[in-house]
Amino acid sequence: MKKLLLIAFILAMTTAPAIPMTAASKPTFNPVNGHYYLVVYPPTGIDWDNAKRAAETQTYKGMKGHLATITSACEQAFVMALNSEREAAGELWLGGKRSDTDHSTWQWITGENWDFSYWNISEPNNSNGQENRLGMWVGTKVGDSAIGRWNDFSQFAITHF
Repeated sequence: MKKLLLIAFILAMTTAPAIPMTAASKPTFNPVNGHYYLVVYPPTGIDWDNAKRAAETQTYKGMKGHLATITSACEQAFVMALNSEREAAGELWLGGKRSDTDHSTWQWITGENWDFSYWNISEPNNSNGQENRLGMWVGTKVGDSAIGRWNDFSQFAITHF
């Protein structure tokens, strides 16, 4: 089943977005899993809840969008390649969150199994007890060891580039 996956987030757009943002010209197809991906960099940043809402309002080829869920090493490599030429350091939101009932468990917003992770060193750490949403470090200026790695962020944090 083909899916449209969106990461600020990866986002596919064929209609006017509710939030001003910049995106690649069209989604990129991953032939390994049959999903489409589009990275969107909101010029003023965006928090997780607004990124999720914006992604869910988008469609492409009849598919409804959502924040990207990365469920394998192959998919992680594909998503990282979408950001390989970006120099500015920043974060992208992914469709993962800490469970509301078991704070040691992470889950995908799509209900897919959480069988893969790519956490940065010492993550997730739930700093100040407020980091409950999933993001990914991007940009060549992040530092080689952190590029593409996941971090837990506060859902109210604003991504920046």
